[in-house]
Amino acid sequence: MKNLWTGRVAVAVAAALAVAGAGWSAAPAQAAEPVTITGTVLNSSGAPCASGYAYLYFWYSGEDGGWDWADEGYVSGGSYNFSVSDARVGRAASVRAYCDADSYSAWFGGGHVYPSGPTASNTKALVAGVNNFGSLQTLAAASLSGRFLQTDGSALPLGQNGIQGGLRFYEAGAPSTDDYLDSCWADSDNSGNITDSFTNCTVPVGTFDVWTVADSWGDYVYPRNVGKIGTITIPKTGLIGQVFKLAAGPAAKLRSAPSIAGVAAVGNYLGANPGIWSDRGYEQTDLVIGYQWIVAGQLRSTAAVYQVQPQDAGQQLVLKVTATRANFAPAEAQTAAVAVSAAKETRSTATVTAKFSKLKKNKKGTVTVTVTGAAIPTSGSVSVLEGSKGLGSVGLKAKHHGKVKFKFKGLAKGSHTLTVLYGGNAGVAPASRVVTVKVK
Repeated sequence: MKNLWTGRVAVAVAAALAVAGAGWSAAPAQAAEPVTITGTVLNSSGAPCASGYAYLYFWYSGEDGGWDWADEGYVSGGSYNFSVSDARVGRAASVRAYCDADSYSAWFGGGHVYPSGPTASNTKALVAGVNNFGSLQTLAAASLSGRFLQTDGSALPLGQNGIQGGLRFYEAGAPSTDDYLDSCWADSDNSGNITDSFTNCTVPVGTFDVWTVADSWGDYVYPRNVGKIGTITIPKTGLIGQVFKLAAGPAAKLRSAPSIAGVAAVGNYLGANPGIWSDRGYEQTDLVIGYQWIVAGQLRSTAAVYQVQPQDAGQQLVLKVTATRANFAPAEAQTAAVAVSAAKETRSTATVTAKFSKLKKNKKGTVTVTVTGAAIPTSGSVSVLEGSKGLGSVGLKAKHHGKVKFKFKGLAKGSHTLTVLYGGNAGVAPASRVVTVKVK
């Protein structure tokens, strides 16, 4: 650190001499030695680049640290030269160059995409004098044409809310970030509608990791960066007619664990509570929920309601729930195992009645469920299911006096067979009723 006290004394002395007319004057400051940065550029064939551009960057730290463009210059005869102030000494620097004969630039030390931070391979701390950054080699470009398909191999659902497919090219082993080398997207027709094909897309020559990307005009069907599908080698002649399947999106996340409604005893009905799932903002209603009742490792049923069988006595029972969605990875969860009792039901029985209203095509419907019996239940859950798919559920409380009203997901036009289930509690056994409703 500079000695501030010594500096102040020197200034005071110099000022005093000047005032006294002693004839003293300070010597002119020496010009700082510049920092020179040099290097060579090779084209994709390995020959010196005849003409092109070189770009100089400095790393800056702080909350928003990153690469800061500093200067640019010509590449001539395979070389470049930068001259900067010695104030840059000690700072991390990197150089990227572009050759007119090729389409893709490169960084000294390797790499062809814009870096997100300094690395040992493409960063150098500047010293006073000449800094030789060595050579770098640019990439050639070729043409790629092809078609996008959904994960299952079917065609993309084109139209107003159709999916637009795309590719991203990454350096081998690179993570999925915005620092990709290049991308290809599906074309549009003369009317501006997206298609499932792309033509004459400019891509780098070489072997790269490929990620599929998808988006849509209307419904947000896919996450933007769907996933890695493998590697691809692009020759100088390019590739025509390639077919790419969009990678599966991420699995739904479990927000609340599934559970079993009812007591696991021979003859009792058990109801499936699927838990709460979400998929990056998608509601549970966008997912297909499946059930598996497993006793002693054997699948017993895939329905939402299971009646415990005599052969189940003394065995362990679990409920496995799956959450799936087209073009997304499946997800599953299961309850803890419960022992099946052979004891007869000692709880009071209940009767379920249901009244449906406002059943219109694709509009939410309303159901009023009444649970009656020798004892009016004050707890438990009431659910409506169509097959194995849960349409909605609500908790039963003392203030409801056995009667609850709630809305459920809209149904398609036509006839529907629904199961209304009361899951039971410690004093009242589960009960259910199957009803048939018509949607206009």
